[in-house]
Amino acid sequence: MQDAAARGVVGLDDEGSHWLSERIRDHRRRGVELPPGDQDALGALNGAIAAASAHFERLARAGCNEAAVHLTDEAEPAGLGPEQRRAAADAAAAAGLDGWLLELVNTTGQDWLARLDRQDVRRRVFEASVGRGASGPKATGATVVELARLRARRAALEARGLAPGLVPPRYRSRCFSHVWGGGHDGGAYYAYTWAEVHDADVCARFAEQEVDGDGGLNRAAGERFRREVLAPGGSVDPAAAYRAFRGADPDVAHLVRRRTRGPER
Repeated sequence: MQDAAARGVVGLDDEGSHWLSERIRDHRRRGVELPPGDQDALGALNGAIAAASAHFERLARAGCNEAAVHLTDEAEPAGLGPEQRRAAADAAAAAGLDGWLLELVNTTGQDWLARLDRQDVRRRVFEASVGRGASGPKATGATVVELARLRARRAALEARGLAPGLVPPRYRSRCFSHVWGGGHDGGAYYAYTWAEVHDADVCARFAEQEVDGDGGLNRAAGERFRREVLAPGGSVDPAAAYRAFRGADPDVAHLVRRRTRGPER
């Protein structure tokens, strides 16, 4: 179809061209253009990565459950609201324990830390959170290193131009499922900041369309944003759609200003 479109045999609009380029890119990433031997090697690597990711998920989940902080003294959960105390008591009862059990979530930050009054209890929760996966039978370090090596080999095989060396870890990579677990794309996680760049740039664009001091929150500005950015969705190149709306690529200066001076007005 790509050749037919290039020869003009098949006519494609912007949406059709984008769909075709996305499908071709996906197939290339799956190794369709690799020699047969390399395709087999890529399939084996994908299988090994899937197995290692699943193993990491099991370790991380078990380590998170094991790291829950058990409180027995009536004064220890001071600062928790009624719902939090009830949830902690229910968790303890479900585990066959008395008192309260502060279960951990997947991220390094824990909601308990914002409410607990006692510093020693907050320290226990924080240390339990950051210490998950560091040692013992639930340690994830070896699996994380193996995943990094497998992914580097796959990247080199796919000839994406990525260096096969290991990347220094960010956050608490031993238990960070967005990076190492199955079903997540580590690159997509780091794209959150790029989404913030767009958000700040859109706010600046709205401010430029201000009418009578409304900060740009008017129907004309909203309709243009809906029509040119939201309505196309993923049917066209998002960067091209945004560029058509803004007249330029997003400017990171707006996010820098927001983070250093507060929201733009």
